[in-house]
Amino acid sequence: PPFDQFVQFTPRLIARYYTISSSSKAQPKTIAVTVTEVRDKLTKNRRHFGVASSYLCNLKEGDMVPITIRDSAFKIPSDPNTPLIMVGPGTGIAPFRGIIQEALYLKKKG
Repeated sequence: PPFDQFVQFTPRLIARYYTISSSSKAQPKTIAVTVTEVRDKLTKNRRHFGVASSYLCNLKEGDMVPITIRDSAFKIPSDPNTPLIMVGPGTGIAPFRGIIQEALYLKKKG
């Protein structure tokens, strides 16, 4: 079939959600995400590369990326002296990087 018909029947990619791993208070003009590129060896001659993670990992400094930001469920106490107990709910290290940055920022700010 012609290429335009092929593309028409190819399913759209599902949006990938990444947890922001930086503090908007500590770095108000920067958003960081923590990504591990998906690279799987399926067989001796076949490999699988993650579409979204490979795209993100191959960006150069200054490249623009379209994003959508959703409200976060991760909040820290307003008192910087309140101890934090952090338990990973399957998100990896990303939210903890942002929480630690924010806690250090608030502690420095006083």
